[in-house]
Amino acid sequence: SAVCCAGFGNNTSLGIFLDDVMCSGHESSIYNCSHNPWYSHNCGHHEDAGVRC
Repeated sequence: SAVCCAGFGNNTSLGIFLDDVMCSGHESSIYNCSHNPWYSHNCGHHEDAGVRC
């Protein structure tokens, strides 16, 4: 499930790892979802979200 708004804590000292993540719901891991290359993004921490598996 998705966790919005830095649900695991707001730490702007960490980089943004993934952007444009697209999951169908059948993946066994977030790594299997479609996404931009690691650390390649055009967003800011005001768009932070988390994932709970």
